[in-house]
Amino acid sequence: QFKTESYPYVGEKNGIISEYMLDEGCISSRPCSYVPNTDRLNKKIAEWMLKDITFVGIFHTHFGGTKTLSYGDKKYIETIMYQMPPYINFLYFPIIVFPQCEIVYYLATKSQDKIVIKETSILEQVKEV
Repeated sequence: QFKTESYPYVGEKNGIISEYMLDEGCISSRPCSYVPNTDRLNKKIAEWMLKDITFVGIFHTHFGGTKTLSYGDKKYIETIMYQMPPYINFLYFPIIVFPQCEIVYYLATKSQDKIVIKETSILEQVKEV
């Protein structure tokens, strides 16, 4: 059994990142994997909603200089996007790349049950997709 990677979840209010929660995940049978603590995450998102804070994305890490999303990353992003309520039509999935400590931003958008994931050069607010 392995402790999974930790991922920070972020929330925004009035276009400003104002909240974050570090999800330490759950126990997994695989090293270097992420198994979210969905109960904790859903509880935090519900708390944020009461404060008009919107969940806007999840940071994660890649080691060895890998700047692209893996197949597993993409499937996980699609799963999250399909589970989001209709008013959340975009989320950010930045990667913190080590050893460079570089951040590569990915934006996932949902339109008519189609998910599009693309790298973006800057973290910009997308209200209408």
